[in-house]
Amino acid sequence: MRTPDQENLRELAAFRPPRGVLSVFVDLDPANRGDAWRIRLRDAIDDAVGGRRSEVDVKTTVERVNGRFHLHGKQRDTGRYAVGFLEIGAKAARDFWYELQAPAIDTAAHLNDGPYLPPLIKLLDQAPVTGVIVLSSERVELYEWRFGMAEAIDDWRYERGDTGRERKAPVVDPAHGTSTSSSGRDQFNQRLEESHRRFLSETGERVSEIARERGWRKLICFGADAAHQQFVSHFGDCPPRLAGGLDLVGHPLGEIARAASVAIAAWEAERERAIVERATAAALTKDGRGAVGVVAVTDCLSAGRVDHLVYDSSRDFGGEIDGLLTQALATGAHVTPVEADRAAALSGHEGVAAILRY
Repeated sequence: MRTPDQENLRELAAFRPPRGVLSVFVDLDPANRGDAWRIRLRDAIDDAVGGRRSEVDVKTTVERVNGRFHLHGKQRDTGRYAVGFLEIGAKAARDFWYELQAPAIDTAAHLNDGPYLPPLIKLLDQAPVTGVIVLSSERVELYEWRFGMAEAIDDWRYERGDTGRERKAPVVDPAHGTSTSSSGRDQFNQRLEESHRRFLSETGERVSEIARERGWRKLICFGADAAHQQFVSHFGDCPPRLAGGLDLVGHPLGEIARAASVAIAAWEAERERAIVERATAAALTKDGRGAVGVVAVTDCLSAGRVDHLVYDSSRDFGGEIDGLLTQALATGAHVTPVEADRAAALSGHEGVAAILRY
């Protein structure tokens, strides 16, 4: 299964074939083996091509979509969601296809001069690859979360070693028979607790190395607070965020993926809120590195000054957003589409703001 990345996004931003691009987003809905999803896709394409549906190259392009999804026959095996960008032209024209299991994508189609990128930008902005740690005092499981799916990476289990044999011999009290002294139990428990701490700390260091190797931008952890504190004690500059005390050790991948998806969505909402606040506050502060409004942000993008572009993904910009996104990607700026309460904070600024490099 091919999933998109930032390099694909930059390549698509520069893709401007002479007759345009048909962008297709498909919810294949495997739970519904009827024709509902096919009908939605056909209707979306019909609406997108509009008055150009009689053009030979447009017809050929639509047939390439039909052929991929067998819109008039049996569906082939595929991911839950598909994203495609097709050059309007003959069969030899360029196509870019990506398949995902999650998160949700609404079925839609767009015919523009270039690829319609907002949905894909949204996917890639929301930390598509995240390290997920599930731990207890005696076990650490490591997963990679990508677009709503979890993949097992490694699994460490605590080995008691000699701890169980280090307990002192029992003290015999003739009046009460044979029993283990309280001091002996305390010493054993202390050694066991220290052994658990060492296991978690050493495993945390190993996970830190794996995170650097795999380039994870974020890490989240499920487990008790005490275990998490010991796990991150020697982790480094960016320790995993404790997402909750859920006991997920040994649970199926699907449960791990769902719990991680909820935690990541909450984290992303916090991040988006902070970006909007920073951009708008900087724009309204004397000598602040921020800009708000379409004209001001466009000027800053043209000058290559934008470090981070943020915009209301639900707002109708009348085509202006395409130019903003293209310029942002071409100049290496980060792009964050926002919605809900984060978007409301942009309502007084034409739905767009930017954090500037200088």
